[in-house]
Amino acid sequence: MRDPSTEMQHLVSRGYQQNFANAEKRVAVIDARSGRLVASDRPIKSNFAAPGFITHLDATGEANGWLEREFGKVEKRALDQIRRITIGSRRPLELSAVVALMALHLVRSRAYAEFHDEILEQTRREEASILVGDPRLQTMHLKQLGMPATEESIQQLIDRWAADSVRTKSGLVESMSRQYNALAVKLSAFRVQVISARKLGSGFAIGDNPVVHADTTTGRIGFRDRLAIGDSNLIMAPLTRWTAAALSARHVPSVEVRTKKVLQRINAATIRGADAEVACHPDDAREVRRVCEHIADFPIERLLS
Repeated sequence: MRDPSTEMQHLVSRGYQQNFANAEKRVAVIDARSGRLVASDRPIKSNFAAPGFITHLDATGEANGWLEREFGKVEKRALDQIRRITIGSRRPLELSAVVALMALHLVRSRAYAEFHDEILEQTRREEASILVGDPRLQTMHLKQLGMPATEESIQQLIDRWAADSVRTKSGLVESMSRQYNALAVKLSAFRVQVISARKLGSGFAIGDNPVVHADTTTGRIGFRDRLAIGDSNLIMAPLTRWTAAALSARHVPSVEVRTKKVLQRINAATIRGADAEVACHPDDAREVRRVCEHIADFPIERLLS
């Protein structure tokens, strides 16, 4: 039996990456900050993956990969629909698949994991002074430990809880599951705009954080900049080499990209949202590298102009 704590688990699913790969299921991988070509034809099997990324230790101390399996079921259903999407798509199943794929990849990312751990640390530092005044906790503390609770004793309990949560990754996995469900509901209230680049000679790139949420008025991007989804005015993701999707509170007509400049602006947003790397069809590597190298020429606020 495979050990889920050591098996490679994808930050961006293989099936999703396959939408950008060549016939041999390989992609070009590019350093998002420098534009350096990291790999010209990396197999998607090993790309954007980390050992045991969403595996946690359960109460028995065993490695548990249940969330990876559940997310795999979501992806299979969503990707079956996403590959059929065109700018003329109106079928609810296809559009709901976009929401599911976005919600999943928003939480299954290093940026989300770091954001979660930062909140956990803030809670660890601040919660004791709040809880010491809770009469229910005082009663429970006295009943179980035979002494009144003090801020110091509560802090010790919180410290142990926080350390155990980090060690086992149980808190992170539970948070990913809970937030996926909440985001799937929240994003389903938006309208989906499909963007096609099929008539151009090159296509969309995908980042190791494939879903970009940004506030273009301030330049903040993603959980990396501690940006909440509700504070975003741009939520978008590439779906395949030739299609991308954006969410909007109002109906925005789907569109065929007719100039390379617009494609470059969309890819620039993907590059900015990436944690470290972007991937693309090997034939598109030169164009994507050029955008990385000249990222300042493609300000993110121009996407909404």
